[in-house]
Amino acid sequence: MKKSLIFILISVCVLMSITFATYIVMTKFTPEREVFLMLQKMSEINTFSHSSGFAWSKNEKSTTLYANGGVDLSSENGMNYKTRFRLVKLLAGQDFNDLKGEVHYVNNQTYLRYEKPVPEILGVKLTDDQWVEFDYGELSGWGNIIVGADFPIKTFLTDGELSDAFVLELREMLRNSDIFLSSFNNITELVNGVNTRPIDVRFDRDALYTFLLDVIRVKYSREPSDTERVEIKLLSEKLSKFKIKFWIGIKDHLLYRVHVIGGVIDEDSDLFISMDNKIEFSDFNKQIGAYKVKQSVYFKDILSKHRESLLGLSRSKIHGSKNIVSESTITAKLPRQTIEVNNDRDKDGLSDILEKFYGTNPDNPDTDGDGVMDGVEVNKSLNPNGNGSLFGFGL
Repeated sequence: MKKSLIFILISVCVLMSITFATYIVMTKFTPEREVFLMLQKMSEINTFSHSSGFAWSKNEKSTTLYANGGVDLSSENGMNYKTRFRLVKLLAGQDFNDLKGEVHYVNNQTYLRYEKPVPEILGVKLTDDQWVEFDYGELSGWGNIIVGADFPIKTFLTDGELSDAFVLELREMLRNSDIFLSSFNNITELVNGVNTRPIDVRFDRDALYTFLLDVIRVKYSREPSDTERVEIKLLSEKLSKFKIKFWIGIKDHLLYRVHVIGGVIDEDSDLFISMDNKIEFSDFNKQIGAYKVKQSVYFKDILSKHRESLLGLSRSKIHGSKNIVSESTITAKLPRQTIEVNNDRDKDGLSDILEKFYGTNPDNPDTDGDGVMDGVEVNKSLNPNGNGSLFGFGL
């Protein structure tokens, strides 16, 4: 009897040891597992806030876009979001463009407004407190919401508006995807007070190619064409060369920051375009502030006035065209501004307004003391306040 009890006790101990060892192995940290957990956790998030920066430089002329806002995926009517943005585009000589605005997407309606100076649209006079309202499917008729932002990478994901059903399906696809190769250098870092692990990742070219083909199938409910397969193969090749870093919360496995840096060859000019993109996420599953849209004007009315001015037609002829939205787009341009000598105190090529935008010292032409003037560094998408790329993470 004693031998039987001892045998049972030993068996139980062995079983417990095996179970504990299995638990340790299964829960042991690996960067691959951490990225997988992050994708799982982020797919369960319904609301979040974001703050992002995107910069690109071609021929040593820089464009910088900042945006911040909130996204709500919990609505029965689908995705809602609101975003404020500001674009600064440095031009030849001392000229630059500066565009600020706001876009809301609520219950399949898009609302857009600009702050002064507003874009110039022939035949239309916009004010800085005027919202333009778009029905679903009309937004492409405006052209680029962020006028002057000639984004260096255009894909099928930016072709037309994304339906709510597609966005939800895409979240589920990302949740179960295996498109990243990852590594970890055993350091931790605080991001807005949250202890995170910075994990270096890059796209697995072949896995990304397969994933993007599936995205085509989901978005268009058909098989990818031969042309699309070629384009996706080239896109996967480009993206696989980008350096990416995820800052993932140690306790909750949520994504608090992502930074992407790389570049592509411009197909039109054969010039290299360097790119730098940073996004920070916060306020997970917290209520997003109310969407406040004052009285708006309809996009169709603006398009009619614009077409009338372009073609010299009467309003009656314009209204007689049933396909005017599908046939036409708005032609808008940004007011050109000039850096006056007396507005650039330290003569570094950045006006005092731009110094504030980039966070540099308006009284010091070389804020970080590296021997290169602030304006030169900004135009090369380099960090004028320290090492690394424009957003300063040193990837």
